[in-house]
Amino acid sequence: MITGELLRNITQSLSRLQKLQTQLASNKSILEASDDPVGASMAVALRAALAAREQYQKNGLSARDRLSASEDALTSIQSLLTTVQGLAVRGADETGGLEARRDLADQVNQSLEQLSDLSGSHFGEEYIFGGTEITSAPYTATRNGSRPTTLTGFNAATSPATALNAAGLPGTITSGGFTVSIYNASGTLTSSTAIAVTAGATTLNDLATALGGLGLTATVGADNRLSIAAGAGGSLTLTGDTSGTLDALGLNTFGAGEISVMAANPRGVDGLQIREIQEGVTMAANVTGTEVFSQSVNLFQSLLTLRDALRANSTTAISGSLANLKVGLGQVSAAIGSVGSRIQRVDAVQEILAADLTRVKGYLSRIEDADIAATTLDYQQQQTLYQASLQMGARLIQPSLLDFLR
Repeated sequence: MITGELLRNITQSLSRLQKLQTQLASNKSILEASDDPVGASMAVALRAALAAREQYQKNGLSARDRLSASEDALTSIQSLLTTVQGLAVRGADETGGLEARRDLADQVNQSLEQLSDLSGSHFGEEYIFGGTEITSAPYTATRNGSRPTTLTGFNAATSPATALNAAGLPGTITSGGFTVSIYNASGTLTSSTAIAVTAGATTLNDLATALGGLGLTATVGADNRLSIAAGAGGSLTLTGDTSGTLDALGLNTFGAGEISVMAANPRGVDGLQIREIQEGVTMAANVTGTEVFSQSVNLFQSLLTLRDALRANSTTAISGSLANLKVGLGQVSAAIGSVGSRIQRVDAVQEILAADLTRVKGYLSRIEDADIAATTLDYQQQQTLYQASLQMGARLIQPSLLDFLR
């Protein structure tokens, strides 16, 4: 009985010593829920709150990084449009000539290529302006082939029934002509015909009739624009102009390999990437393609129109492009402002979360962290008791079975 009681006491003492040692090693006073049921329950709740706040913090940082990348791309677009606006102002100057405007058109075309590149800006491996379609290019360029399938001029003529040289066109019309070459779907030349232009007699309607007689679709719209289209799958060229007609009507703007259309991803570019940055507080972490490129005006089409207007030497069309560029700049500036305000909001929330995390960690520490000084003292006392128990046991259990047999 004495031996059993002694061993039980020694085992309990050793267990307490081991527990104190674990508390010192882990710096935790609550190792099991039974150590402090109320404290353990509070610690579980605080850990859940801590985990939630840490996740909100990660969401906010992710949103901020994406918004910062969007802001950089938008700033580049804004700078590009400002440059293009300056080119348009120079092109609208009445003192500029055809050759100078064509040089400006080449610069605008390069800006269009750059805008196409910026529309495909990335954040890591994801497209910035694709909405929720982050793995597909938000905008795709269609480029001119080696020959045009359609050509559309500018509405610079006062009347389609007025002789071209008296129609107020942005260029001089003299008697002469140009050659129309037509190709079939396989690219084989099927006809090459000269169209005559007579100063004081030939009108826009006359040209449409003559082109239609060659098998092309030629129409004059209500806005006095001459549009020409080849047959299904075919193409055409207008060359050798000695009358100035092609320049004056804006039918010389075609450039092989140049962008003719920028089309948005058919799956959409308007999806919002929502992040919960604080309990009950959500925010869009992206800027949509529509918001940037076509909210009020289509930026791509504005540059396309300006490029072709400069090549056609049409100051009326150039001036019209200036108005669109102004709206486009405002459109991009509004997107930059929206991004900036969201970044500020994220930063404010991050400060709140950082303070919350510090506070919750403090609560948790007070509940479950061990008092190192007190625990160390307890450990030393328990170690002394354990050693004393061992020494006392050695004295109490000295007799052996032989002592009782004598």
